Amino acid sequence: MSRLVSTLALLFSACGCAGVVAQTPGMHGVSSPQRATVAIDGTDREYFVQAPPRPASQRPVVFVLHGGTRSAEDIFSRSSWPQVAARSGALLIVPNAIGGNWNDGRTTYLGNSNPSNVDDVGFLRRLVAIAVRDHGADPQRVYFTGASNGGNMSWRMACEAGELVTAIAPVISTMPANPERTCSGARPTPVVAFFGTDDPLMRYDGAAFTMRGRTSEARSSAADSTAFWARVNGCSARTREDQLPDIVRRDQTRVVRVAYEGCPRARDVVRYDVIGGGHNAPGSEVPRLFGRLLGKGNQDIDSVEIAWQFFQRESR
Repeated sequence: MSRLVSTLALLFSACGCAGVVAQTPGMHGVSSPQRATVAIDGTDREYFVQAPPRPASQRPVVFVLHGGTRSAEDIFSRSSWPQVAARSGALLIVPNAIGGNWNDGRTTYLGNSNPSNVDDVGFLRRLVAIAVRDHGADPQRVYFTGASNGGNMSWRMACEAGELVTAIAPVISTMPANPERTCSGARPTPVVAFFGTDDPLMRYDGAAFTMRGRTSEARSSAADSTAFWARVNGCSARTREDQLPDIVRRDQTRVVRVAYEGCPRARDVVRYDVIGGGHNAPGSEVPRLFGRLLGKGNQDIDSVEIAWQFFQRESR
């Protein structure tokens, strides 16, 4: 078991905790992203901006946060977000974490980088202001998404900068434990989230795990993560569960959509549970070795497309 966990640790560093989608920057009608920096606490922080070719004001902006040990460049080479944003006329901003990891509020990081003293909330707040001031972003349509560590950071932005965040779409990531305490200042925020029931690194039940002799922090379960936001948003505790069509049976997973009932307008809370799924973003390609160690991927749904459709329905 320890050998498997050590291999998982190495693979965790290699894959950034999400599946792979082969994409090429600047291809298929996607403009090349522009690199920029902004000084935060005396450090130049890097980010990339992909703007639609035609100048416009009051357009939606999507912040895509990379997974742990990965980089912004990986979003442009391995994610379909650049294509979706270009097709939809949205502004895309993809920042880089220091040392490859976001300070998502944990006190224990199992990798080689510990960003606990980095003000990533302040960095992302500044980028929202820059997006509105310099790139025509609509402050009523500011969206955050990311996988794993990037999903954790999306949860944190909703908790600590909720006045700026219109909606979030965390992928294969759960809330910190005791969100009533760790997210006590939460404001109503629409949430669509994606989880794998057999995820070995971001456990569906929130349990801690041990890696290379170190134990992770326990977190909220997938159900508790979304139930918290249902309460904040004024939804009912009742849910409607729909089993989605098992289109690709060879991936040996299926998807259940869980939607909270009675949510006020623009305060929806929805989660997609990949039954049998591992630490992979739904809709992404999962190399065989990754699948063996990080769990199964799902091809029945596309988390990027679903997140974007959700974002389009939610505005302040």
